[in-house]
Amino acid sequence: NAPAAERHLRRVGELARDADAIFTTAGYAADEFAQYREPFSTELDKGLAGGPDCAAISVALKPIADACESCHHALK
Repeated sequence: NAPAAERHLRRVGELARDADAIFTTAGYAADEFAQYREPFSTELDKGLAGGPDCAAISVALKPIADACESCHHALK
């Protein structure tokens, strides 16, 4: 369902933008998280640029997941 997928991607982006406070409280510098959040947000924006289109979102999921994973591996 393309509209639902788009809605979920938007929600993930909102969570990423709001996560600074969580990471700062956990002891990470805001700029440390930001260096990973920015590429992640860029990939999300690319994925959302086509609107609710299953094919476009499907293609965008791999770079979004890769950007997400880079942060999870780095900030362990």
